[in-house]
Amino acid sequence: MGRGLSVIGFPNASSFRDRHGKLRFRYRAKGSPTIYLKGLPGSPEFAESYEAARNGRRAPIGSGRTKPGSLSALGGIDIHRIQIMAAAR
Repeated sequence: MGRGLSVIGFPNASSFRDRHGKLRFRYRAKGSPTIYLKGLPGSPEFAESYEAARNGRRAPIGSGRTKPGSLSALGGIDIHRIQIMAAAR
């Protein structure tokens, strides 16, 4: 098994080609779910995505597909709040 992206300072991150041939990056730490990372290694977007994965934060589902100010975004906020309140109990 190779050393992956840990050589450049991203332990537990690896790359692979998906079935369409696209190069993808993911964070896989023992005991935590696999989180796919955005951007290319070395970019600010990748570093931000990696830090969020390392800290266990995930983007809400569909957050990249909703337009700010739309009814869809409003619904996503309410669902996210409900999930937070349910987790706090």
